[in-house]
Amino acid sequence: MMIQDHYANLHMHSTHSDGRYTPEELAQLAKEIGYGAIAVTDHDTTTANAPAIEACKKIGLECIFGVEFCSKYWETGHVMHLTAFHFDPEHPYLKEHIYRMSERYGGLTRDLFHRGVCEGFIKGITWDEVESFNEGIRWFTAAHVFKAMKNKGVINDEGKEALYANCFSRELKLATPKRYGFPPIEEFIPAVHDAGGILLVAHPHERLEDVKMLTKLDIDGLEVWHSELPVWERREALRVALEYDLYVSGGDDHSGLLGGSYSPGEHPVGHRHYYPPRSLGTTKYFFEEIRDARKKPDRSEYIKSLIDDNSIWQKAGGISDNIEKPNL
Repeated sequence: MMIQDHYANLHMHSTHSDGRYTPEELAQLAKEIGYGAIAVTDHDTTTANAPAIEACKKIGLECIFGVEFCSKYWETGHVMHLTAFHFDPEHPYLKEHIYRMSERYGGLTRDLFHRGVCEGFIKGITWDEVESFNEGIRWFTAAHVFKAMKNKGVINDEGKEALYANCFSRELKLATPKRYGFPPIEEFIPAVHDAGGILLVAHPHERLEDVKMLTKLDIDGLEVWHSELPVWERREALRVALEYDLYVSGGDDHSGLLGGSYSPGEHPVGHRHYYPPRSLGTTKYFFEEIRDARKKPDRSEYIKSLIDDNSIWQKAGGISDNIEKPNL
């Protein structure tokens, strides 16, 4: 198996949160690259799933329902990113959580928008118009504001940098109170299970010890082929999956073409977020386990064969994609 041979990309973001492409565009790009399956896992919102699933049906691509959640692991103090699949979004706990997180982030953007209006940086558009232009979206960012303003003709591309600096800078975001915090993972994991879902730790860079601890709380799996994990750590992650009998996932997230780091047709091999097509994701074997929410009986032998196959543990891209564990 080559490192570029992944069948599924199960961690991507669309314009329904902080991604570059629409759900439909992600589906089409994934098909063109050669993936057989995807999941659009926008941040704490489910709104991209329906258009993604519909687009995949039209082009013959498998698609599963997914979201990337945030939760606080109080035992370590870490905010954990978690990809969840198959859960019922109408489950009371998760429905409330999704509302709270859309208020945490969308509400923050709305507050900064109104501040920009009061200070005279934003003119000629209302927040209702921003929402109307971004129909169906609840997780708003500065990009959604800019696109609405550009569509109305009250700003052009040259004004984007000033808009972001004056109204949506990191400093302003940090200084603006958030409406809600992150829920404790100790109650979040059983809530996802109660909603019929499975929950995996996303990009567990320097978090493999957390993953081991979370198995006591019945975490279901982890991502392995993700850009934040250098090669040596991916191999270690797969060993953790073997030891604790965990599902294995992965995906582009914000790296590579599907992550929006560059446009189709570009080949920026020297880019810090460049990864060859299909070098991030997960294999068909692991995808089928996640899709069916059922582990295969020969999975130990399969995982061992991957761990022992040196040909797949090679540098694929990214400035931190180290093969060997650094000496600390």
